[in-house]
Amino acid sequence: MQTFPHPACCQVYGPQLTARLQQMLACGIPVTINSDDPAYFNAYLNANFEYVARVGSLGADDLAHLAKNSFSASFISDAAKEVAHQQIDDVLQAWRAGQQRQQMA
Repeated sequence: MQTFPHPACCQVYGPQLTARLQQMLACGIPVTINSDDPAYFNAYLNANFEYVARVGSLGADDLAHLAKNSFSASFISDAAKEVAHQQIDDVLQAWRAGQQRQQMA
């Protein structure tokens, strides 16, 4: 199944994106965020993540989960997948620590 969360498409489907994305995640569907031919569609990976986070009301844990799904669905070795997952966990942990420091300041 492919969803296309590009802003141009979401002008039509935007209201449905949040509900559908949350339903897919709740059902355990390994949703991934990708970028197919970014120069043609002007839909780069970071922008797609930012858009889905904003429209889908997703937090850091949700985005980390989506990023891990991308590596899990890839054709890289299991060892490389584990490394990527650990790197995502490390970045998330560092981000949380930064958030905590900001709240204390």
